[in-house]
Amino acid sequence: MSGYELLRWLHIVCMIGLLGGFLVYQLGLSYPSRIDAADLRGVTRVWNILLLGGLITGLSMYAQVKGHTLGPHFNGVIAVKFSILIAVGGLLALAKRRSRGDGLRWLSIALLLVASLAAFTL
Repeated sequence: MSGYELLRWLHIVCMIGLLGGFLVYQLGLSYPSRIDAADLRGVTRVWNILLLGGLITGLSMYAQVKGHTLGPHFNGVIAVKFSILIAVGGLLALAKRRSRGDGLRWLSIALLLVASLAAFTL
């Protein structure tokens, strides 16, 4: 397995873990359990680790294939994906401090789905 393939699989595992973690948390727990501050801090820490892992592996893949030479469509899609991941990171920070954090987590799920669908255009 080459270095690029390893990075790609680490990226995929991090993103599936992040999206799956959001979905399990939102769909598997009752509303009072979802807004419990102690539980939310622990889960948010795991989500931040997965998000950071996905960003680092994504940037490493981009650098390894010399993405700046692959044309405007590739760079545009990558820019949208990175912007969405940074926005999800910001929403994670807001969601654990706000009373409407439940809605912000649903918005994060929608943004992650858009980012994953954008990847299929590459």
